[in-house]
Amino acid sequence: MQIKFGTTSSNGIRSGLFASILFGFAYFTLESQNLLDNSHGSILRSPMFNVTSFKIGFFCGIPYDDCRCSVQSEKNEHFEYCLTDNFLLGSRILPLVSFVIQIWVIRDLFSFSGKYVHVLVYVLWITSVFLFGIIANGIYQNSCFHRYINGFFCCTDIIMFSLVSYDVAISKDINRSSCNNHNISNDSILEEIDDDPIFWRELL
Repeated sequence: MQIKFGTTSSNGIRSGLFASILFGFAYFTLESQNLLDNSHGSILRSPMFNVTSFKIGFFCGIPYDDCRCSVQSEKNEHFEYCLTDNFLLGSRILPLVSFVIQIWVIRDLFSFSGKYVHVLVYVLWITSVFLFGIIANGIYQNSCFHRYINGFFCCTDIIMFSLVSYDVAISKDINRSSCNNHNISNDSILEEIDDDPIFWRELL
């Protein structure tokens, strides 16, 4: 079985758009996690806990739902960092949307060929759906899991953006080299791009 890396003329623009979105998601994930951590810290420093120094593990026992403004306004009038319902919902949806977009980017970047390739593709899709369910359930059930998932997807968002950027750079180099070495016409270049032969780089 072979794994081929590279976008084609039909999905290159889409992959570039998705990669740019993922890069933006990485930034917003960092910002949202910073606010989530500050909200947890505010609870631990409140008179209820009166903790002056704490580790990340302390956060695990405090669900993010307890950090909502509607909850803390009834318990603590001086709560510094509270979470609105819309922000908390968005912070939970963001990694799920990131996961789906990453699946599409991987689908555009990598292609399989050989025997039983359809079986492998079906297995990968089923695994993706299964992982989506686990991630969604974990985010809503455990604040520590939510934190680690945010960190993981922040890294993978940047990796996906880097892979697409690398693919674009390689494609430009191949196009430029083909024009210089073979002195082909513009019409021939467009025809080759449509047929995709210069856009595939074999990894295995």
